[in-house]
Amino acid sequence: MCGGEVSLQPLRFPRSHSSRGGEVSLSFEEDSEAVEARRRVGVRTAEKNRVEKLLEDACIKLSVVASDIFGVSGRAMMEALIAGKRDPHTLARPRASRASVCGSRR
Repeated sequence: MCGGEVSLQPLRFPRSHSSRGGEVSLSFEEDSEAVEARRRVGVRTAEKNRVEKLLEDACIKLSVVASDIFGVSGRAMMEALIAGKRDPHTLARPRASRASVCGSRR
């Protein structure tokens, strides 16, 4: 599986419960794996926002040259910055495409 792919889980439908007066109310039971996955997504999103804010506070706006700063190109630019490279032309050079990194789909 190439990075970024998600495996889909089967849907869990709500159970109906009869209440007084013949009304039907729905309750949804979410399993602990789904709750944990949602929590991890929230933590990951918060970390990404923290990194982007840290870069912007340092007057580094990667999102201007990379649509996804946590994609292949964005990560390569961050690694170059950490390594001490400061030349904007070197940093903004196009990186390997996802197809060449993950291999051919055919």
